[in-house]
Amino acid sequence: MKLCITILVAITFWMPISAKETSRLRVKKVSVIESNNKLLDENVSTIPFTADLADSYITDLKQYVSRRVNSTDKSDPAIILSLLEWVSNQWQHDGVNAPPARANALEILTLAAQGGRFSCNSYSTVLSDVLLAYGYISRVISLNSKDIAYGTLGMGHVAVEVWSNSLQKWIFIDPQYSVYATYHGEYLNYYDIYRLRAESKYNEIEFHVANSHLTINHQTKDEAIAQYRSFLSEYFGYIVTPYEHAESISMLVLPMESKDQFLTNQGRTSYPLVFTEEPEDFYFSINTTLVVFTQGTCTLDRKHSDTRPFFEETEKSAGQGIPESNFTLQLRNNMPWFDHYEYKNKNNVWVSTKHSTLPWKVSDGVSTFTVRAVNMAGVAGVPTSIKLKYE
Repeated sequence: MKLCITILVAITFWMPISAKETSRLRVKKVSVIESNNKLLDENVSTIPFTADLADSYITDLKQYVSRRVNSTDKSDPAIILSLLEWVSNQWQHDGVNAPPARANALEILTLAAQGGRFSCNSYSTVLSDVLLAYGYISRVISLNSKDIAYGTLGMGHVAVEVWSNSLQKWIFIDPQYSVYATYHGEYLNYYDIYRLRAESKYNEIEFHVANSHLTINHQTKDEAIAQYRSFLSEYFGYIVTPYEHAESISMLVLPMESKDQFLTNQGRTSYPLVFTEEPEDFYFSINTTLVVFTQGTCTLDRKHSDTRPFFEETEKSAGQGIPESNFTLQLRNNMPWFDHYEYKNKNNVWVSTKHSTLPWKVSDGVSTFTVRAVNMAGVAGVPTSIKLKYE
């Protein structure tokens, strides 16, 4: 759902008049000429996170991975792909063997370092928690065939989708095969792949495999991609992910090539299932910031370090004292583990603030306010930018 915001403020000025002239009225208007400011999607609350960024387990996991992966100066999505490649190479796939029940990512990695081999479930569990440790929101997804209800074993595959702040979308990554997908340069989520397949464009999708993974598995690039394209083609019945609602966890099912609802999984008891026909229930935006405009003065502590740059700029623009701002900007976000906001100053430099309310004095002409949320891992979310014209 998109929310379009238009602000019109009329400010009147009485002009000097002569004896021969009647009074004249000049009206200045402020209007939004460009904006990506929209209603926050609250579906982020349906993701049942397996851990918290503040957990010691997550801290230990990041330390373990950081000693083995060079992520310095890498940004999203490059850091996501580096972590995908590293996890994919930690053990050889074994579709039968499994780690102890409820083993976490760090425990699985420890077992793998001792020679353990595990299935796609373990690859996805590890990668999802590793991404979380680095501040990236991800989820484990099950890719099911049309015969998932009573088909034989092998009717499903498990992979990961991760939210990319730079791409502003969920992207599909498969840690068992060290694969991600693009179409004409655009990163794809799994539903994107399904829609292209429905349009007979499946063979035009580019599947990318890490060179190190090819070396370990003694494959050429063409061999690996052909094998993966054929393998994946069996799993376009349904896409499934854990879903939390009213403190209860079930599985959210989005039908693709198969529209029938089901109650069993390969002839066995299934987790509780919730079906949706709406892709938006599955693919929603997160880590975004909403800016709510109100008119009037915003009272902040001028001496506070994170608001001083804002006041200094508005003082210079006014040429005197702390001015009364035209607007008070109320900031809201849907970022898990939110820590603080950052806004751009007049020099286009990001400035941090712990405040959720800021003043903004609109200048004559065109001016822009840009803000983003930042989480506890220091990962910045999607910027919201609003360009106003005042004349």
